[in-house]
Amino acid sequence: MATVALALASCNRLPLYSHFMPVDTKGWLRHDSLRFVVPQLEPGRYDLTLTLRTTSRYPYTQLSLILRCRDKAHTFSRSDTVTFPVTDAKGVFQGHGTAIHEYFTPLTPITLDTATAVIFTVTHNMSQDALPGITDLGLTIEQQ
Repeated sequence: MATVALALASCNRLPLYSHFMPVDTKGWLRHDSLRFVVPQLEPGRYDLTLTLRTTSRYPYTQLSLILRCRDKAHTFSRSDTVTFPVTDAKGVFQGHGTAIHEYFTPLTPITLDTATAVIFTVTHNMSQDALPGITDLGLTIEQQ
């Protein structure tokens, strides 16, 4: 019994980092970046997940974000465009929840050769400058 319990527990990885940044629901301005500073990651490969939370005030069918990450020593940097499908063609929200809709998207893993702090910066890439209805954006990091 104990062996089975231990085997099942080892399948559930705990995140090394999980943090949400609040966004002004009146409007997330294009030049307002959200910054996640991860104090220290050891050498290795890491899985990343972005989580988006919106209200029904969000006016578009998708959300496009630009994610930049770099280590503090400037030996590693990357930039990605991430798109969240928010509603279907009929305007029905596709996320989990009712008042707050939550969406998850895995990102391309990162590999670090040395122990370092990592900084993630996220801005929106939409045509409207002030995006209403976004409440939070979260980043989760798990070691592979």
